[in-house]
Amino acid sequence: MLPIVVVVALLLVAAAFAAASSRTISAAARHDELGRHRFLSAFNGRRLPAELLVQTYEALSRRVGAPAVALVPATALAGDLGLTRMDAEDLALLIAARCEGRIPTAHDLDVLDDSVRTVEDLLEFLHPFVAVPVAA
Repeated sequence: MLPIVVVVALLLVAAAFAAASSRTISAAARHDELGRHRFLSAFNGRRLPAELLVQTYEALSRRVGAPAVALVPATALAGDLGLTRMDAEDLALLIAARCEGRIPTAHDLDVLDDSVRTVEDLLEFLHPFVAVPVAA
């Protein structure tokens, strides 16, 4: 009888853990969807490809986790998100590849180092490299 009680207790603990984990994952997914919506809304009307916006949000949110600051055009890559120039280069290469665009060359990355400071700068830098149509 004792082994059955132990098994039942373990099953109850596992079920409670699964339920708590499911709620946590659901809350994180809602937070991510809200962040993505705010990010896309912040760039509404800028005639940037939707795929570029989505891939940039995905890459930034994964790189910095759940940022304490909102990802908006003026968000500073170094100051607000703590990203280095190498991080910005990695992001540019990753985003261009995910958008199936032209990969920036070493010279292009030097230009990025000199000119990209904010999320908006990053998107403007990447726009010529992506091979997706502009969203209307």
